[in-house]
Amino acid sequence: MLGTANKYIFFLFISIGVLIGRAHAQGHVENGEVMLLVDSTLTLSAGLNSLVVAVRNDSDTTFEGSLNIKLPKGLDILGQTERKISLAAKKSWYISLKIRASSMSGLKAKQVIGILRNSSGEALLTKKIQINVPLFKSLKLFNESAFQTLKQVGDSVYIKIRVSNVGSTDESIKLLFSSPDRIGRSIFLEKSIQLASGRDTLISMAFVQEKYMLSRAHFTLRVNGLYENNDIFDQLTLTYSSLVSNRNFKDLNPNLQRSLSYSPNYIEWQTNNVLADRRTHFLRSEGKYALGRGTLSYSALMTKLDGLEKPLLNNSFLEYSQGKSAIAIGNFQENLEQSLFGRGIRYQHADTLKDIGYIVGAMERKSDLLGFYEPQNTGYSVFGKLQLGQFRPDRKYYEGQLIYDRNQLDSNVSVLWSNSFHIIPKRYQEFVQVKGFVAGAIQQYFGFGKNIGSVEPAVGLGLNVESRWKKMIFQSENFYSSAYYPGNKRGTIQFMQRVGKNWNKVMANFGFTYMKYAPDYFSVQFLNFQSEIARWESNIYMPLSNFGSVSLSPSFNKDRTAMLTSFGQQNFHTQSWRLLTTWNARSRNLKQHLNIIAESAYLTNLSNDKSQFSYRADLTYNYLNFGVNATYQQGALQSSDLLSASFVTENQRDRFSLGARYDGKIGMNKFAWSSAIMLNSQLGYGKSYAGSFQLRYRVLTNTEINAMVQLNYLQSFHSDAYLNQNSRIGIRQLFDYKKGPVQKHVSGDLHVFCYYDHNQNEVYDEGDEPASKYHFTVKDLLLYTDKAGKAKFKNLPYGQYGLFFPQKDHFMANNKTITIDQKQISVEIPLHRGGTLKSSINLSYIAGISMETDLNLDRFTLLAKNNVGKVFRIPSNVQGQFEWSLPEGIYDVVLDESSLGANEIWEGKGVQVEIRSGVLNTIPDFVVKVKSKKIEVKRFGKG
Repeated sequence: MLGTANKYIFFLFISIGVLIGRAHAQGHVENGEVMLLVDSTLTLSAGLNSLVVAVRNDSDTTFEGSLNIKLPKGLDILGQTERKISLAAKKSWYISLKIRASSMSGLKAKQVIGILRNSSGEALLTKKIQINVPLFKSLKLFNESAFQTLKQVGDSVYIKIRVSNVGSTDESIKLLFSSPDRIGRSIFLEKSIQLASGRDTLISMAFVQEKYMLSRAHFTLRVNGLYENNDIFDQLTLTYSSLVSNRNFKDLNPNLQRSLSYSPNYIEWQTNNVLADRRTHFLRSEGKYALGRGTLSYSALMTKLDGLEKPLLNNSFLEYSQGKSAIAIGNFQENLEQSLFGRGIRYQHADTLKDIGYIVGAMERKSDLLGFYEPQNTGYSVFGKLQLGQFRPDRKYYEGQLIYDRNQLDSNVSVLWSNSFHIIPKRYQEFVQVKGFVAGAIQQYFGFGKNIGSVEPAVGLGLNVESRWKKMIFQSENFYSSAYYPGNKRGTIQFMQRVGKNWNKVMANFGFTYMKYAPDYFSVQFLNFQSEIARWESNIYMPLSNFGSVSLSPSFNKDRTAMLTSFGQQNFHTQSWRLLTTWNARSRNLKQHLNIIAESAYLTNLSNDKSQFSYRADLTYNYLNFGVNATYQQGALQSSDLLSASFVTENQRDRFSLGARYDGKIGMNKFAWSSAIMLNSQLGYGKSYAGSFQLRYRVLTNTEINAMVQLNYLQSFHSDAYLNQNSRIGIRQLFDYKKGPVQKHVSGDLHVFCYYDHNQNEVYDEGDEPASKYHFTVKDLLLYTDKAGKAKFKNLPYGQYGLFFPQKDHFMANNKTITIDQKQISVEIPLHRGGTLKSSINLSYIAGISMETDLNLDRFTLLAKNNVGKVFRIPSNVQGQFEWSLPEGIYDVVLDESSLGANEIWEGKGVQVEIRSGVLNTIPDFVVKVKSKKIEVKRFGKG
């Protein structure tokens, strides 16, 4: 009996020990249990990953403790790694942890460990989660460059490209920087990079603005990212518009120079026209440094002209960022519902965890940071922007903007409140996207006339829908704004519908667009202008092989325009049939590339039943460091060209251009050179020949000297031929600054007297007054008048020079060409009143169906031709807005097709507008269509 009892006692103790051990392993609390529940594996993907952890309290008492998460190197958790827990009896606690991988390739066979502890810190339960890293390739390119335009010869354009490896494999890649607009090697820079999984790097470079760039509408830079086997993983197109407002047929010149290398923290000096006594000097610097717990970054550009007392300071800012916030002072431009730019202060905050971001700021409407050469009172703006739901897929996105703007030049004060929002949560955006827009505004006029003090309310409404089903995509974009709406689209009705489908590698789409433009203004001087457009269009894209493709884009357009001209009320009704064909081919080793574009149009003016057939052909061929390009055009390609011809009784003349470039490196790449030649010919106007040679020498690792010589010979049927030359020398040093050589050249002096010609008789007499502090350019060099309205430009080499006179307080002058052929030349310039032209770009881009294009809107150009044949070039800003001052007169305005990207088409027509003094003349949007393509990028799959 005793032996049997001992046996029972033994088994009893064994059972108690097992129960105690089990209770300890499960986290026993008094008479119950606490359990840790989590998946045994975590499969990583690019971006944020979710790990759901649950704690269940099956006991009869409250559990107090903590959950600790231990991550291997290469994994980061958004938030705290240790969470306090107070869990009532018979309850469960859940948490979704957001985990981000910085190096996925190094996480293979690693583990995430979850530890449940009691209130005293003892480990009750330990759970190991195995990390699963699937193999996939995915790299992305992001443009982080600041907004920049081509303004002044010698300025640098700074490019920042971020490369992000969001795949799970380490990659050996290279970036090819190229430009179809330059002379020399199209691919002028190649960067090889080793980029680990989950990592990113910032590639920085710069190119210097040359004179030929400012004579063109835009300069295009392309960045191609290639895998080790030369397969393309991503592409970027960066386009920089030039802010030159007067050009002629020489604008067809391609770019003749190459860009220079970039240093992230540097100082640079450069001098233009070194062979003259009056030179232009540029001092620029850019840097980014750690300061305290944050980062201090700056950019500065100072321009000094010989003989000018004070410098110009623009494109300059100072920004300090720390954590989630940043504050900046200086020059900046805001991308808001209403266009704002100037000098001021801005504060921004972004919290990704709370998914909230906002920006507030105030600015004065002046581009010169020092304000020496602009009117005293130009107006000011105060703004704020709030963003919610930008980062979390389970929330709907919302953006609200509140803008107060007082524009002294337009004599308007307005308050605008706009709201953009997603109607359907972002997690469904793969299938359908529905976005809404509601805005309200009030505007008051404080100018002159019977409407002074008038107040008008305004409203803006929008609804965009995009849906995908199988291989089809449907898109609908609709917008309405009342006549006094102060936003970017004023008095507009827009109705655009489009459907597309893919068949293997062939892609096609068909669409209809209707747009009506009927704005209203306080000032009675504004034109009574209305426009109505209807367009049917289609596009077919088909790859011929892995190294070639072809696309066809037919369209049919009808439009009606009513405007007041010097001939009275004019009503136009036109229709046009157009066909654009594009051929692309490249060699397997990417060393050769051929691009052919053929465009034809059949235009009919329904008012007089006159028709015209026109065509254009462009050819570009590149092989390594050699390239050739040619263009030929006969007749008008736009309905607006036909309308312009009806007013000036002059048809579009045939034109032809041919160019070649060649460059190279010697001396272990310390010496780099580039050369180019170009011929342009336009029937009835003349011919031009251009050539350039540039040399760069890297003295030390961080020191580079550059020199350039340009020659341009113009032979015009309307004036004598002349030869123009420009020379430049400069030096760039990382954390250093040196001054280059100075050369002198004695020649003639130019004396200019500017005055306000109030009676417009072009004679300085009673009632007129000198134009003091008025700036104008001579051979791209800026001059300012003194208190007497006089300016001098000494020691100009003998030859011809173009004088350009911008607007000041609604006054402007006609540009002139003068000849320096003696010791002193005196010129009197009467300034007459002028007005402002305003419009915008509507880029028709369909996500997922449109071909690759630059979505930046600061790269387009309008051509405004007056009734005497003079042409002005008008660039767009970052919001796609055109706003330019023109002398009084009647203008035919069209979109410059040379400013379009390779995959973009403008199928609209031009408009005619009468410019009056002090009046803001707004014309309809210019709609640019992006061609469609087949997307072949593999996402999160095998490379």
